[in-house]
Amino acid sequence: MEDEGEEVVADYESRMEEFQSAVGENPPAVSVVRFIAGDTRIYQKESFIGTVLEDAGLPRPEPQDVDDFALMNVSEEAIPDMDGDVIFTTVYGEESETALGDVTTDPLWQNLGAVEDGDVHEVSDDVWMLGIGYSAADGVIDDLNEYIVDGGEETTG
Repeated sequence: MEDEGEEVVADYESRMEEFQSAVGENPPAVSVVRFIAGDTRIYQKESFIGTVLEDAGLPRPEPQDVDDFALMNVSEEAIPDMDGDVIFTTVYGEESETALGDVTTDPLWQNLGAVEDGDVHEVSDDVWMLGIGYSAADGVIDDLNEYIVDGGEETTG
């Protein structure tokens, strides 16, 4: 199993190098926002997704570029802290029980640079938030390639 584990790690590192090469020298700042019933979170560096984004060489917007897990229970006043060149959102549970609709119709959200540029993408909460490990990281890399390298379509906001 040790050899298989080393192969998984080597594959991950190789995919990250390929991604970094494809993105080039000016990678976009990536924001991650999770909508949960009763809670909206802005993810920072000390989370699974923060680690994967760091491995990918993607900078984070200033409010997210800290060694902490997440800003939790944020209100609409924190919408400006959600901005980045690219925003990834996830929804845990029933979307109708989250603040997604309230946030994405708020004028503060509509004025974010990523929203104006059409660079907001809803991704799988199961992969980005719940699937901790190399398999989930591979799914994140797939999404990063689709939306950053290949320029996938806006899916939220």
